[in-house]
Amino acid sequence: MSIAKKIARGLGIFFGVFTLVSLILVLSGDKDSMPAAIFCGIISAVLILVSRKPAAERAAIREEKARIKEYRESHVWANLVCGLPLADGTNCTIGFEPDVFIFEGSGTTIRLACDKIINVSVRTDTEVQTDYVPSVGQAIWNYETFGKTGALWLNDTKEITTTTTTRYFIFTYLNDDQIDYICFVITGNIRLANALADMFEQNYGSTNEVTVDL
Repeated sequence: MSIAKKIARGLGIFFGVFTLVSLILVLSGDKDSMPAAIFCGIISAVLILVSRKPAAERAAIREEKARIKEYRESHVWANLVCGLPLADGTNCTIGFEPDVFIFEGSGTTIRLACDKIINVSVRTDTEVQTDYVPSVGQAIWNYETFGKTGALWLNDTKEITTTTTTRYFIFTYLNDDQIDYICFVITGNIRLANALADMFEQNYGSTNEVTVDL
C-alpha cells in the first residue's frame, strides 16, 4: 500500500470515528449534529474506498495467504541433526508426495523415494538412545549438548537439565546397499509427522523389508 493510500485510510478511519460520535449525539437528542454526521460519513466512505487495494491485488494476497497456510499444514518443520548434505541444525521442511519424501532447507531440495526407505518413525531422545545405532545416538547427543543448548563449559561445570520432551523424526533407508539414517528434531506440526510415520508403515512398511549382507 502506497503512502498516499495509507494516509487516506487513516483519515477515513478518523472521519469514521467522528461520524460515530456525531451519530451518538444525534441519538442523544442533539439534532444539530446530523449534518456533521452525514458529511463525515460521506468523507469517511470515500477515503476508505480510495485507499482499498485493487481487486486483483486483494485476490492475489488471498491466494498467497492460502498457499502459505496449505504449505504449513502439509509440511513438518524441523532442524537437521544428521544424514543430509546440509549443515547440522539447518531449518528444514519435510513434505510428502506420492512415493517420495521431500526435504527442503537452505535453498536445497532433496528427494528420498519410499522404495529406498526401511522405516519412518517419531522417537524421543530416550527411545533413540535405546533403539538406534550409536552413530545416530551420538549425533543426537552432540545436537542436544552443543547445537540446541549452545552450552559453554567454563571454569565451573554445571549440569544442564530440561523438562521438555524432544521429538525426533528419523528415516532409516538404504544408501548404496548400506543402512543409513536421516534425523531431524521436530519443531512444528508433530501431528503430521506422526501421521506420515503411520502412513508409511501402513502403505510401505510390509513391502520394504530388506536383507543386508555383512
